Amino acid sequence: MAKQRSVRTVWALCGLVGAMACFGSIAAITEVADREVAAAETGPQPAATSAAPANDKKVENESVRAIHAQSTVMFGEYNARQAAAYAERFLPNAEYEQQQGAVIVGRPAIKTHFEKLFQAYPQGRVHAHESQIRTIGLHTAIEQGVVGIKHSPDGDELIAPFVTVWRFVDGRWSVASLRELAADQGSRTAHDQLKELAWMIGDWVDETDDSLVTSSCRWSADGNFLIQEFTVQLASAPAVTGTQRIGYDPLTRKFRSWLFDSHGGFGEGHWNWDGERWVIRSTAVRHDGHIAASLNFIIPESKDSYFWQSSHRMSNGDNLPDLTVRVVRQASTAAAGSPEK
Repeated sequence: MAKQRSVRTVWALCGLVGAMACFGSIAAITEVADREVAAAETGPQPAATSAAPANDKKVENESVRAIHAQSTVMFGEYNARQAAAYAERFLPNAEYEQQQGAVIVGRPAIKTHFEKLFQAYPQGRVHAHESQIRTIGLHTAIEQGVVGIKHSPDGDELIAPFVTVWRFVDGRWSVASLRELAADQGSRTAHDQLKELAWMIGDWVDETDDSLVTSSCRWSADGNFLIQEFTVQLASAPAVTGTQRIGYDPLTRKFRSWLFDSHGGFGEGHWNWDGERWVIRSTAVRHDGHIAASLNFIIPESKDSYFWQSSHRMSNGDNLPDLTVRVVRQASTAAAGSPEK
């Protein structure tokens, strides 16, 4: 019975060991953009009692300068971790779409998202590389550009293209939609994509009354995969070890993982960022031919800890109870084996 429990625990972990890219992750960190111009329509605008910009070149330039000024203020509020002030730059029913496709709708939800993001990355910074703004009619403008994001002062800079739709409402320009775009796939290598998960590198542990799980993550020798080795130790049962390889799938533009354990079992995980957590759909074949599956979630708490939840767990047709554990980084671990590409 103890051995069976050990095997089931390993496959409950299929996705845990590699699914730790925290929510900002790349994805969620920036002044990035939203739906197309049509999606930016926020309904009839109030009568222009406060001088809407005229449709001539001079006032068009004034509009562009005003939007640039608003962007500069937003960058300052972002870097000062002022979620409430930052969210006020959005219209009440604005949308924020992240690179992975998750859409956050409404100013309150946007505020909550950035509060969590700033808590997870207290030293994160963003700055503009370039942007171009063009006006459409009297009350709409589109900004396209690129921002640089760093989760920590000594971390790698992530490059995020974006499109912002601005609307002139109540005397000022506000964000109607913010959409993060995928970077040019031809210019970004697998290593570049996986930098989103580079914070996983190091040693991690979670411990309960009857189990101890340790894992260590590093770059592969070629730098195109993350490799994670883990050990699951249960009370009165032999330890189970395994290896997980995490890569980037250019066809789906998502991360995938492949896991192999010391019993001879193997599994696969498909990852998706939903705006606040990583969702990993995992399937596996045990050494005895039985099928296992689970739906796993990585919920960031800080740069050195996260919660891992596993639900809809099944093994050999049996439903298993949900699990929640807290995983913490072990002291004195650094970005081991991070080859420069």
